[in-house]
Amino acid sequence: MGSVGIIGGGISGLALASALERSSTYAVSLYDTGSRAFGGRASSRKLQGIPVDHSVQFFIGQNPQFLKQVAEWEHANVVQKWSGPIGTLQPDSSFQPFPDKLSRYIGSSEHGIQALSSHMAAQLRRCKLHSNVWVSPSNGLRQYEDGTWGVWVNNKEVGRHTMVVIAHNGKCADRITSSTPARRVNKLLQVGFSDKPFQGKMTLNAVYSLVVEVDRNVFSNNIEGSFLSKSSVLSWIACNTRKYKKQGPTEIWTLLSTPAFAKQHKVPQEHLKGTDTEQLVLEAMVTEAFTYMGKDGGGTDTRDFIKNFKLQLWGAGVPTNVWKSDDKKQFIWDPEFNIGCVGDWLATPSIEGAWLSGEELGKHLGDQPLVGAGLVGRFVPAGDSSGIGDIGGEVVRQGSGAGARGARGRGGFSRVQGRGGGGAGFNKQNKTLTEMYGSQRRSLGPT
Repeated sequence: MGSVGIIGGGISGLALASALERSSTYAVSLYDTGSRAFGGRASSRKLQGIPVDHSVQFFIGQNPQFLKQVAEWEHANVVQKWSGPIGTLQPDSSFQPFPDKLSRYIGSSEHGIQALSSHMAAQLRRCKLHSNVWVSPSNGLRQYEDGTWGVWVNNKEVGRHTMVVIAHNGKCADRITSSTPARRVNKLLQVGFSDKPFQGKMTLNAVYSLVVEVDRNVFSNNIEGSFLSKSSVLSWIACNTRKYKKQGPTEIWTLLSTPAFAKQHKVPQEHLKGTDTEQLVLEAMVTEAFTYMGKDGGGTDTRDFIKNFKLQLWGAGVPTNVWKSDDKKQFIWDPEFNIGCVGDWLATPSIEGAWLSGEELGKHLGDQPLVGAGLVGRFVPAGDSSGIGDIGGEVVRQGSGAGARGARGRGGFSRVQGRGGGGAGFNKQNKTLTEMYGSQRRSLGPT
């Protein structure tokens, strides 16, 4: 019968497990580091009773097979169309709604985008789910002489499988395969980190995610979500409270930085809290949001604006390039060592890409496990100008030149850089973070 071990419980790993249950009789086990829930970047948390999407903000669909799956999720009330005012804020603070007819999907009103991954996990029937499991990058994956694979956690084997699939990326995926004989797979998993793609190598950007709680309508009162055109600091802002139709005296917003800004101020996540970098990033991102929304203080005591905050760095954020195989497969399978890979870096950097990758490998293993796929190809630039994936934004390829419309990261600022030329609003005041927000700022909880 055989068995498959899946290392990674994001959308691609969950989609693979589901496809394997439908297309094969393999025993399936999935191992994920998440302690709260599965989902990877498709995750949310409850803050003040509000579902907060702190990574994936919404997704779109274009592939007919994926759109059919989205319709099923919509029927199950785990996703819904985003009907509120969403679009782009211009440097002059004008708001332009999206002109296209694309449907943009968000999570459920009670659980946010987390509802999607939780639903996918709950639908699995035969797959053994292992959460809060750290498969060590150092010899946590071992192939034995008989060809089987051992999955090791804390120096103990927790699973043995005839096949394994790496359903995540970054340094851990590189390291976990580096000591195995699967050299071709490991070479493709080797990764660099930058806001612009490296040639011939997987590249992931970095993004700061800032969640802030403010009084109602402190920020703009007429939008639910928006890209920020030509900002060097912020890529996206959204109000989770309005997005999910909640009420209350305060609102919780998510602000996502541009990859160039995150790269310039990147520090290890564990070394961020309580540092000068945390204060600089918080001030820069909040100031940019106020400035783009046409707020200039107006004599208001700015210490009252930020009630709580949570800042997180996604150091291995979104792929800036993807692997395009010569056989047009959106997954990797090496039958010589019975190891494969799934993920949005093999399709498009999106929920759709992750799901398609897992779905396609699941079917392949059910039908043709002895046939290799996806091993020959090249890395090509991917993602739109937002820097946070293929989500229906303007397509401006990374590295297309500083003069490109929507280009990010003009660089060269010291403490707070807004839109250049001295800026307006809070930038004029030239206040420090403590002067702006006082000592009342409180973290919204642990990472």
